[in-house]
Amino acid sequence: ICNLHSVTSLAAYQLAFFLSLLIIVWLSRDITRPISQLAKTANAVYAGDLSARVTLKGDKGTLTLDEDEEAGDPTRSREDDLTRLVRTFNTLIAKFEEREKQHSEFLSNVSHDLRTPVTSIGGFIEGMRDGTIPPDRYPYYLDIIKAESSRLEGLVNDLFADAGQDDSTSLRQEVFDLYELICQIKQSFEPMLADKAMDLEVNFDYRYEAPLRAVGDVAQLRRVLNNIIANAIRYVPAHGLILVGVEVGERLITVTVDDSGPGIPAEDLPYIFDRFYKADKSRGGEGSGLGLYIARALIQRHGQQIEAGRSSHLGGARICFTVARP
Repeated sequence: ICNLHSVTSLAAYQLAFFLSLLIIVWLSRDITRPISQLAKTANAVYAGDLSARVTLKGDKGTLTLDEDEEAGDPTRSREDDLTRLVRTFNTLIAKFEEREKQHSEFLSNVSHDLRTPVTSIGGFIEGMRDGTIPPDRYPYYLDIIKAESSRLEGLVNDLFADAGQDDSTSLRQEVFDLYELICQIKQSFEPMLADKAMDLEVNFDYRYEAPLRAVGDVAQLRRVLNNIIANAIRYVPAHGLILVGVEVGERLITVTVDDSGPGIPAEDLPYIFDRFYKADKSRGGEGSGLGLYIARALIQRHGQQIEAGRSSHLGGARICFTVARP
């Protein structure tokens, strides 16, 4: 009987030990699995995959910190520390990914804007070298080259500025002569226009003589007009026409850019200001699809409006935007 009792006790002890071991293994797997996921995701992020996230078994979505967390959601207080660590880790990755997207967008925008002054400067210098521009016109075109060089320097400075700053604080509002700005931009496009034997004409409001006072960030509004005109030159065929018009209202000035190109198809109009969108898919090698996107972003930053449609004068595209009056 004693031996039977000893055997029974030993068997019960072994069974209890085995069950305890199973419970420990089961609990440890619940702990080690998230840690393994954290390590795997961290390696993926280190390798450059900012879309990687940690997912826990049984969770349908990715765990992150959200507004409820910031507001002190009581249901979150019952979560274990490991789950909260996963939420924090995923949120940090999401913020890194968003910052990287903003940085890439900033670089794309600036690199797009660098093309126009570089093309203008190169065109004027080449014209002086091959004799297209006579020596007596050198001072005139050297002034344009100097202005384009200054604008190029400003864009390069923007490139090294803090790309993550609040755009609303970067506006430098000032009163300027809109007529003079348009004339300067027209001069800067002379090489590109000459390459395609195109004309760019201006049609100012006959009721208002120069100077026409407007309010805004001159550098950013210059980018707007540069991008719109450069886009028109790209799509208007040789010997075409671009018309820049100005209409003065009581509080606002409307600037329009009409061209004699093929125009914008009606089905593309809702998307023409979208990033990387190109209405003419067959010309995918031309342009970056950023020009009008940047123009809209800058105009909206000023609190103004920009629209696209068909030109009633020239039959091509028509882009118009508003500028504030002082």
